[in-house]
Amino acid sequence: MRKIPETYTSDEIRLIMAACPLEYAPWIVLAGFHGLRYSELFPPYGSEKSPLMWSDIDFRRGLITVRPETSKLNERRLIPIQEGAAQWFSQNSSGRVTPVRPPNKVIKGEGSVNSILGDLVGGWRQNALRNSFISYRAALVGLAQTALEAGNSENEARRSYHDAKSREDAENWFAVLKALRPQKQAGWKAS
Repeated sequence: MRKIPETYTSDEIRLIMAACPLEYAPWIVLAGFHGLRYSELFPPYGSEKSPLMWSDIDFRRGLITVRPETSKLNERRLIPIQEGAAQWFSQNSSGRVTPVRPPNKVIKGEGSVNSILGDLVGGWRQNALRNSFISYRAALVGLAQTALEAGNSENEARRSYHDAKSREDAENWFAVLKALRPQKQAGWKAS
């Protein structure tokens, strides 16, 4: 029997997003509200994988394309852009979506982005952004559609990620994207 995956609440993701440095906001939005894997945004150093690029996000069509060379499973997938997400992305950018420095790397003695944001919610939870997406999205559109968007089989999503959330909890999760506005943070800077 597998344990229930760790997720964040809508109140916790609100705290994380409000404190997240702007250059790392796309990571939070893409993992927590679109189900991208950490390795699809921050491929391991020396990997042949390509990170998600701005050219993979089609704002006109409202779709994110995860290319085979980005995907963990080497399969293309399409993910609808969630309402309110576009404001967290720089629509005029080119190159990779996320910074080169992964958020788990220490920043000039200040700690990593993960640890600093984790301090706000009782500690950083490995894979909790993606787990949260799968759990909350499944409450809205079902596990089959969610598994397609997340790049899993429905059985794997049910077995490994699914944590029954209420529709109300799911609506509150995705409402965070519309309620918060990106802003420059005073204090530490991640790069």
